[in-house]
Amino acid sequence: MAIYFFNLRNGNSLLTASEGQEFESTADAQQGAEEYAREIFAELVRAGKQVNGQVIDILDPLGTTVGMVRLIDQPHLQPDAPLKDG
Repeated sequence: MAIYFFNLRNGNSLLTASEGQEFESTADAQQGAEEYAREIFAELVRAGKQVNGQVIDILDPLGTTVGMVRLIDQPHLQPDAPLKDG
């Protein structure tokens, strides 16, 4: 397992992660970042803020960016995405 960090970028603003999370692989970290994107989206909506350019950068233990997730690209955020049946 390795520790990955999720940094949140919003335009020129950067919120760096002070603590990382353990994942088995970069693919697992990507999935974790997508889940984090959904949480951030919900927080922004509750706060009445706009979701438009926010990006989560995924960094490996060496600080190398190994992936990214744009909040707006998540399927649940797209207006035409089909709803899942409970």
